[in-house]
Amino acid sequence: MAEISVDVKRGAVASAADRAEAIALGAGGEVDSDDRSSGAAGTASLLLRVPPDQLTSVLRQLSRLGKEVSRQLSTTDVTEKVADVRSRVISTQGSIARLRTLYASATRVADIISIESELNSREADLESLQAQQRALDRQTALATVTLSLQTATHAAPPAKKKHYSGFVGGLRRGWDGFVHAASWVANAVGTLLPFLVLLALLAGAARLLWRRRPARPAPAPAPVPAE
Repeated sequence: MAEISVDVKRGAVASAADRAEAIALGAGGEVDSDDRSSGAAGTASLLLRVPPDQLTSVLRQLSRLGKEVSRQLSTTDVTEKVADVRSRVISTQGSIARLRTLYASATRVADIISIESELNSREADLESLQAQQRALDRQTALATVTLSLQTATHAAPPAKKKHYSGFVGGLRRGWDGFVHAASWVANAVGTLLPFLVLLALLAGAARLLWRRRPARPAPAPAPVPAE
């Protein structure tokens, strides 16, 4: 089992997918699935099956469809499962043969109906097991390759900063310093402004209360002593 991912040129995903199918078929394999998205930045995902002795060659050819991004290889041991399914097939076939013998010799209607129902059930089980057996035989006969094709993306290079020297460089540095200082002052004013407004309101209220306070009575004149 193999998984391979390849980046191809913009607009070339469809042709690369067609080429991948041709590679698999040319190696004596087959194409199980082919999912594609169209457009300049299209993608494609293909499930290929090839003879195990052709796997290395097929992967090498697929990697040349563009720029190989990743590749993973793994092996799955299905020997035990193959043996288990084969044993169950043989057992079910023997059971069906015995039921058919009983069915042929049955005379009572109830026995015939019961045996016929059991026979149908066992035959359905046998068909399912045989389907599993064919799938396992196919799995062991062909190696699975999952191919992912995607459009290569090229990141734009970062813009280069221009460096100035002399009078122009000093002027630009001075302007940048002024802008930075002005920004700092604006941020400071913006931060302090709510507090300054609150202090102004409190000062105004205190001044208004001071003006409205009751006036103190004038002190009475001191008595003039008699001569």
